Amino acid sequence: MRVNHTPKDLKKHPRPFFVSEFEEKMYSDMNDISWMLPAVHVSRDKLFKAIEQVETLAEWLEERVHILRNEG
Repeated sequence: MRVNHTPKDLKKHPRPFFVSEFEEKMYSDMNDISWMLPAVHVSRDKLFKAIEQVETLAEWLEERVHILRNEG
């Protein structure tokens, strides 16, 4: 079973984050990847990096909401 990034996704995000190192290198060396779409591959490291980024965004948003509430 394999889940691939869609052409629409790749048009919007040509360098997908959740892709295997092998496919990332393979596609970075090629100009036309329309013949085979990269698989969605979530490694432990990339999952934790994504979670870290979401937490950073949430902290930033929380600070902004706190500032706006205190200004109003």
